[in-house]
Amino acid sequence: MTAEAADTVQEEVKRMGGDPSPKRGLSPDDDDRLRGLIRTELERQHAMPLARRTLELLAEAELEPTFEEPGYRVIDRDGETRLLRDSDAGMDEGGDVTAPMTLRGLVAELRERHPDLFATPPEPETVDPVPPPPPEPEHHALADVKAAGARFVETQSALAKSLATNSAERGRTLANAAGGRFETWRRRLGERFKTKPTTAPVARAMEEAPAEAKPDFIPVGPSAEPKGESALASLGRRGRDLLPVIDRHAFDLHRVAFLGLATATALVVGLVVLTTLQRGQEVPSAPPPVVQNQEPPKPAAETRNDTASRAPEPKPAAPEPAPEDAEAAPVEEPPRNPGDLAGVPQVIDTATLKLSGKVIHLFGVEWVRGGQADELAKYIRGRPITCRPAQGSSAFLCTIEGRDLSEVVLFNGGGRASSEASPDLVAAEDHARSERLGVWKR
Repeated sequence: MTAEAADTVQEEVKRMGGDPSPKRGLSPDDDDRLRGLIRTELERQHAMPLARRTLELLAEAELEPTFEEPGYRVIDRDGETRLLRDSDAGMDEGGDVTAPMTLRGLVAELRERHPDLFATPPEPETVDPVPPPPPEPEHHALADVKAAGARFVETQSALAKSLATNSAERGRTLANAAGGRFETWRRRLGERFKTKPTTAPVARAMEEAPAEAKPDFIPVGPSAEPKGESALASLGRRGRDLLPVIDRHAFDLHRVAFLGLATATALVVGLVVLTTLQRGQEVPSAPPPVVQNQEPPKPAAETRNDTASRAPEPKPAAPEPAPEDAEAAPVEEPPRNPGDLAGVPQVIDTATLKLSGKVIHLFGVEWVRGGQADELAKYIRGRPITCRPAQGSSAFLCTIEGRDLSEVVLFNGGGRASSEASPDLVAAEDHARSERLGVWKR
């Protein structure tokens, strides 16, 4: 700030303090605007929620709305504009120049006077500095690491090559062994099913058989039995004689495979059918327990008949007067505390009621011109209310059907929250002011 600017500020301050210009009457809108600025600044400087109303009153006592920027001025006890040294100006730039105190400075001064009414602002998060990167290893150390890595890769490569070679050799050995076994098995099958020359008795029997019949089994005549042959040797010889006939006329691998598959399918289907039939037979066996469960009601019927036969006795009906006692239950109970009041109130205004012949004031509600008492009477509609004295106050806490009547009045703009109002009541007043309800319509 230059010296010329400092002189200009001093002249302006003297003019404002010494010869104030005439001002027109202030409107409620100016007061509301000033209160809004105060609330914003208190919230910015972390004022305690329960102490904001008190701090607002302290700030309003030292502020006066104006028509010049910034729309207010801070006054002292004599009504003069309070001046504050411009801390931004240096000594060489007119550091002794004073300027009008701002709302921020006033709230800061209130914070110094009453530190308990403000919350401690959260400390800024400290970010740990980034650790410096580790020093690069020296050249010889890096060379050693590279050499060790190369040796490790070379060793692993040799190991992998040896494993691959062993695996290939084992694979070839297994393949050769499997091929040899398969060849042996194929050769044995070929030798077993190889066509053999038909003996004379078999050929003669085939010629004697009629061609039209084509029997599935062709009997073969016994071959010449050598002398001194045992029974086991004779049985083997007869089997060898029958093999050529079976190989040529009946033995067919495809037919055997088809027959085996058909047989397996038939067995599976048979098992499924048998299982289904068994389950079907087991399901009807369940009803007997149901019948047993249905049998017990018979004694109950007999009991009802016995009860019906004894019904004409008039003595059991004696306890019927109980409903009359139940109807008498809703009678209004007297208040528990001697100071409590209950009944249908008479509305005097939005903050004052007459209940049980006593005039009471609602806790936390201050009547304002424009509060409609008839609206409160319409809301009560002859319903009873319960009131009890508020601690530390001459007002009463009244409830209607479990709801705070003071909160209802402030929520709908029926009045203004008093200095002893709780935070809930202040919040209800803020809602009515923001929605411009009731007395806040103007």
